[in-house]
Amino acid sequence: DTPLPKEAARQIKRIGARQGLTSARIPEKDGGSGMSAMTLGLMMEQLPVAAFFMCGDAVSTRIYLGGTPEQRERYLPGIISGDIFASSGITETAGGSDPRGIRTKAVPDGDHMIVNGHKIWVSGATTSDMILLTAVSGKDDKGRGILIRIMVEESESPYIRKGIRTLGLRQGHIGELFFDDCRVPKRNIIGEPGDASRVLAETWLVQRPLFGLMAVNMAQKAFEAAQTYAGERVVFGRKIGGFQLVQKLLADISTAITTSRLLCYYALSCIDNKQNAN
Repeated sequence: DTPLPKEAARQIKRIGARQGLTSARIPEKDGGSGMSAMTLGLMMEQLPVAAFFMCGDAVSTRIYLGGTPEQRERYLPGIISGDIFASSGITETAGGSDPRGIRTKAVPDGDHMIVNGHKIWVSGATTSDMILLTAVSGKDDKGRGILIRIMVEESESPYIRKGIRTLGLRQGHIGELFFDDCRVPKRNIIGEPGDASRVLAETWLVQRPLFGLMAVNMAQKAFEAAQTYAGERVVFGRKIGGFQLVQKLLADISTAITTSRLLCYYALSCIDNKQNAN
């Protein structure tokens, strides 16, 4: 019921790293495991929820996409190995999946960016050593905010974190982050200004069916527990699994689990085959 201590989480992350989960979408030639989206999905589906949250590759993939060779060298080895905990700071109270709603700002100041804003529902917020932050920095010629990605390392650019107590998924170390005139070196900007929406959309295409498979895993476990209970619980001299209504409920649940699983597999297969997965 309570989040694992950071060191316990690190041990799980290192096991996932040895299986290639923390670098799944990075090509082997660049130090990753180079998995297909389907292979990654099949592996992630089998993980307990705690391990699912701790063995993800979203941040390492986002650094790889657009990061300079120096940035990749600086960040990726520690994140991939599990020695460093990194999270993505995207979602806000008014924006997240729609990056146009992001209000966190990064303003140039010499060799630094001054970051002000608030992020919420951040997985790994309470254990992270650094945050790959999405923020607005200036406007384009149409008056729209230009999104940038910048790595905020707590050791050099302190920020405030606060855990959020949730009904479930507590091993996600979910929380919110506050940035108040946080000075971040410009060298930490990942990619080009304006590429954030594209990179986020590209990585979300895989993340969403992966989270779908996490839910499928939990539903499968609940279904198996329900089956066991239906075979043990006796009412009016009969096991409740012998009643037609209970059988129908179990059949409907099994159908929902199977169709959900296949829909996620189909999305991952579309990605592997460079078809539209939206």
